[in-house]
Amino acid sequence: MAKKIIGIYQITCTVNGKRYVGQNIDIKRRFNQHKRKPPDGVREDFELYGVDKFTFEVLEECAPEELTAREDFYLSTLKPEYNIRTEGHGISDKAREKLRLNHTGKKRPDISRRVKCVETGGNVTLHPAGVLSNVLITVTVRVPQRVDDKSCGYHWKFCAA
Repeated sequence: MAKKIIGIYQITCTVNGKRYVGQNIDIKRRFNQHKRKPPDGVREDFELYGVDKFTFEVLEECAPEELTAREDFYLSTLKPEYNIRTEGHGISDKAREKLRLNHTGKKRPDISRRVKCVETGGNVTLHPAGVLSNVLITVTVRVPQRVDDKSCGYHWKFCAA
C-alpha cells in the first residue's frame, strides 16, 4: 500500500496561470477525485481546456493538525484565483471543545434518538425509520409518544439513551 501524502496541494491551469490551493490527508486520492469532479472554481476551465492543461503538485507535506494553518498561509501568500474561500475550513480545536462543553448534559432532540420497532425488534434512527416506513419523518417522530400509535402497521418506541 502506497504511503499517503498529507499536506497542501496546488492545481494550476497552464493556459491562464490561475491556481487552486487545497489541503488533504491523502493528496494522491484527492488529485484523482479532482480529475473526475473538479472543485467549483476550477470546473469551467477544466471543461474548456481539458484536464491535460492542468498541473497537480504538492506544495508542502505536513501533519494533519497543521493542515488548516498551512493552507491559510498559502491562500494568503499565493492568492489563488480559483479558490472560493480565502481561508481554510473547519473549526479550531478550541472552538470544538467549547461546543462540546456547551452541549454536554443537554438532552438530544428526538430526531437524533434511536427508535425500536416493537414488532421486528430493529433499531434505527428516527429519520431512517421514517424513510423505511415510507412515511414523513414528522409522523414517525410523533408515533412513539403514545403506546397505542402505529406507523405503517408497526409500533415504535424510543430506545434507552
